[in-house]
Amino acid sequence: MKSDSQILTKIFTPLVIITIVSAILLSLYITNQTKKNIISNSTVYALNTIKQYKMLRQYYTKYVIEKIPPSMYIDYIHKNLNNTLPLPATMLKDLSVLLGQDKNGTHINLYSNYPFPNSKNRKLDDFSKRALIKFKDNKQKDIIEITTRNNKKVLRVATPDYMTQNTCVNCHNSREDSPKKDWKLGDVRGVLEVIIPINKELELAQSLNIQIIILILFLVNMILLILYFYFKKNILKPYKHLYDERKKFY
Repeated sequence: MKSDSQILTKIFTPLVIITIVSAILLSLYITNQTKKNIISNSTVYALNTIKQYKMLRQYYTKYVIEKIPPSMYIDYIHKNLNNTLPLPATMLKDLSVLLGQDKNGTHINLYSNYPFPNSKNRKLDDFSKRALIKFKDNKQKDIIEITTRNNKKVLRVATPDYMTQNTCVNCHNSREDSPKKDWKLGDVRGVLEVIIPINKELELAQSLNIQIIILILFLVNMILLILYFYFKKNILKPYKHLYDERKKFY
């Protein structure tokens, strides 16, 4: 008959291997699901933010811009001018700057293939250029990507920005400094983009995943240890005793 250690090794070695493999697979699964949840929640937040900004701009256009008296002006140069209100797009950009000062680092971008003179020197990165190309002919609804910005992971969500109000169409078609003067309702004016830092969320999720895996490994090892001593005392020892008695008999 084989020794106790040989029998226990033969039985528990596969269990240990299965435990290690299961822990690795579980770790990969938890990490992947956590990342998906972070991206999903951040995407919903980004799309809601874009929706709120669009609603704010529509409200501003309808209930402010359309009601200004002839003595007032609308322009992208408006700060420190008592008789000038910001253009709707300028208002969004100004709010984006204020939002960018928030600790969470969320940032709003508004850009177009037809920028006004104050934005014509703006340099767009590859993501922004691709968004403009894909949205140009209504080929795509949203673009969602995880990229690295300033050495940190960020989620970038871009949506097409349509001409939805006659006031906007008339303004863009009549201004002397407008780069395009044949806009129609429904045209894609440009892109609205939200950038959300997710580096901290991913790091916290990774830390939590490690803690969960350690806890699972600890519990599984405790179970294996209990099974080991139980098997040794209640199964292996009686079996060995029975084997020895049988050997004496024969």
